[in-house]
Amino acid sequence: MLHSSSDADDAVQEALFKAWRHFGRFRPEADLKPWFLAIVANECRSQRRNRWSSVVKFADQVESSADAELDAEVADLRTALYRLPHDKRLVLVLRYYLDLGFDEMGAVLKTSPKAAKSRTYRALELLRLSPEVQPDE
Repeated sequence: MLHSSSDADDAVQEALFKAWRHFGRFRPEADLKPWFLAIVANECRSQRRNRWSSVVKFADQVESSADAELDAEVADLRTALYRLPHDKRLVLVLRYYLDLGFDEMGAVLKTSPKAAKSRTYRALELLRLSPEVQPDE
């Protein structure tokens, strides 16, 4: 989501602090995982809105491209994921990286499971159209 593992660690730590601070708002009958993942997703969004994030990202991209040891297919897939809009990338990360079901995704995204499934399908279609993931002719 944030293109950087250190930024992701910071976002999770900040989200954990916010969840702890506002734990009184959590309904005991609700599932904890979607509630916390929604806080993490919101924290990622707020970090991306920060005007300094683009300055820092450029320096990190130069540094990380030098030490990348991923094979070509994984690197192409990540590039394609990074080029997706934030909301499309979010549904793919929730579904395929965190292995959430559509019910849990709906809770995190504050939509119905059917809408989460539809968003996932549309994000996959965009990903399939990306030149990075096209098969070689």
